[in-house]
Amino acid sequence: MTKEEYIREIDEALAAGRSAMGALDEADGCLKSARNWGIFDILGGGMISSFIKHERLSRAQDLVQQAGKELQRFNKELSDIQMQNDVRIRCDGLTQAIDIFFDNVLVDVMVQSKIADLQRQMAVSKQQVQSTIERLEQMKRQA
Repeated sequence: MTKEEYIREIDEALAAGRSAMGALDEADGCLKSARNWGIFDILGGGMISSFIKHERLSRAQDLVQQAGKELQRFNKELSDIQMQNDVRIRCDGLTQAIDIFFDNVLVDVMVQSKIADLQRQMAVSKQQVQSTIERLEQMKRQA
C-alpha cells in the first residue's frame, strides 16, 4: 500500500469514527432526556410521563441501533489498515408496556436502572471511539 493509499484509508476510518461518535452522542442525548422524564415519573408523573419517557427511550433505541451500524462500519474501516477495535453497543428492549400498564415506583426504578446501564455502555463506547480516533490522527501525522 502506498503512502497516499494508507492516508486515504486512515481518512476513511476517521470519517467512520466521527460518524459513529455523532450517532453515539445523539443516542446519549435521548437517554439523558428519558432518564430525566423517568425521575419525574418516579416522583409521581403518572401515565403521561411514562409515555413521554418511553417515547424518548424508543427514539434512543433507534439511535443506538444506528450507532451500532456506524460502529460496524468503523470497525470495517479499521480492519482495512490492520487496526483492531471491536467497539459495540447493545440495547436490550426496555419494559415499556409493563411500565405504562403497571405505573408504580418499583417498575419506574427498574427502568431507570436499565437506562443508567445503557448510559454506562454508551460512555465506554464513546471513550473507545474517541481514543481510536486520536490514535488514527496520530498515525496520519506520522505517515
